[in-house]
Amino acid sequence: MASIRSTKKDINYLTMEVATYSLYYIEKYPNSNVTEAISIIEEAVNLRNELVERLNNPEAGDGKATKVHYRAIVTDLSEGLTTVYDRLEKLIKEKAE
Repeated sequence: MASIRSTKKDINYLTMEVATYSLYYIEKYPNSNVTEAISIIEEAVNLRNELVERLNNPEAGDGKATKVHYRAIVTDLSEGLTTVYDRLEKLIKEKAE
């Protein structure tokens, strides 16, 4: 299992990637759907805030419960960012066509 510090860095890095790509989309396509791109950024930031909060405040319990808690955070990160990236990809494909 990765360390808490490493997991926080991953969360922050991946969230910033979503924000960067969304802002790049807005800049590259002048007549783009800005509200949808901003909505994607907001969703990514909200996911980041939720995951970091959960990471900083683990559930009380034995070692197995703690491991399950951290694994759930990593799983939620993966699923949440997949959803956000899919929305961004759809947005870009619509504009590129």
